[in-house]
Amino acid sequence: MKTYQTFSIVGIALLMLAGCAPAPAEIESAPVSDFRPTSTIKDIMLSVVDPSADAIWESVATVVDFEGIHEEFPETDEEWVAVRIEAIRIIEGSNMLLVPGRDVAEPGANSEFPGIELEPEEVQELIEQDWAAWTEFAHGLHDMATITLAAIDARDTEALLASGEGLDVACERCHLNYRYPNDAAARELFEDNERLRQEFDVIDGEIQ
Repeated sequence: MKTYQTFSIVGIALLMLAGCAPAPAEIESAPVSDFRPTSTIKDIMLSVVDPSADAIWESVATVVDFEGIHEEFPETDEEWVAVRIEAIRIIEGSNMLLVPGRDVAEPGANSEFPGIELEPEEVQELIEQDWAAWTEFAHGLHDMATITLAAIDARDTEALLASGEGLDVACERCHLNYRYPNDAAARELFEDNERLRQEFDVIDGEIQ
């Protein structure tokens, strides 16, 4: 009878420990949600994030032609509203990237540049292995788009131009981790540009 009681106590203790310890699958995979993701991450990038980012980058530009140098930026209420819509799309597009259970691409899809870009299943594996890292990159895009939105609401063309560069950095950082992490030339170019940006910030700060 004592032996039975001993095993019973041990059994209860093991069950309690098992209930407290998270399963490995729960640690590695994305959380479960009530969302019904139909479109893929590639769909969202091509349909929402990329075209909206292009619209923001093209909204402020310096054009040099035979007539001289021309600054292009939103001027009318309609133009500011239009570019604001693009910023909102990127902000919410970044949230769409974090919907659990969303596939990277359609089944059977292949990389457009094999050997340079990772295949969709490789990207899927990277995301599932480290959901926290994927979340951090998506939040980085969200934060930069929020800064862009603030510049638009203030109708500050200089801030809009600077935020566009920030958007580009956020996008490239993610691409270097999930799209073409083995492209040494792309990584070197990004790092060189980062150094130039830092040097410019220092010089600009000293001038001010």
